[in-house]
Amino acid sequence: MFLDFDGVIVTSSSYKRVKDWEGAGSALIEPRLVANVQTLCEKSGARVVISSAWRLVYAPDYLNEMLRDAGLRVDVAGQTPRVGHRGEEIRRWCQLYNAAEEDIVILEDEEDVSPFRHRQVRTTFTGTRCGFTERHLSRALRLWGLS
Repeated sequence: MFLDFDGVIVTSSSYKRVKDWEGAGSALIEPRLVANVQTLCEKSGARVVISSAWRLVYAPDYLNEMLRDAGLRVDVAGQTPRVGHRGEEIRRWCQLYNAAEEDIVILEDEEDVSPFRHRQVRTTFTGTRCGFTERHLSRALRLWGLS
């Protein structure tokens, strides 16, 4: 499961709640949204691959620590390589680790996941139902043929 942060586990409300968000890191992550990611992983057996741009700012160990602090208890399998737009990075990761399209789900609020849009659960950064909600969790499970 490819995990973006902004729009999935960090929302516009996160930035409003944290006054000095420059370098705030884990304070911006919403534990209630991470709980949905945890449930997805538990029900599907998925591991997390970080595809978020946060991987370009924070060290892998610190990202893992932030996710653990927010309640994620599953293994982080790694991060996508930095090779272009998000879809290209996911494609490259799938090639490197022999992952088939039907084996992946992408949690992302942007549209730049082509050619994998049909495997995307598209969330939103702002609004009343922003982030990775229970509705998105159900959609992700359906992509894997689970409910």
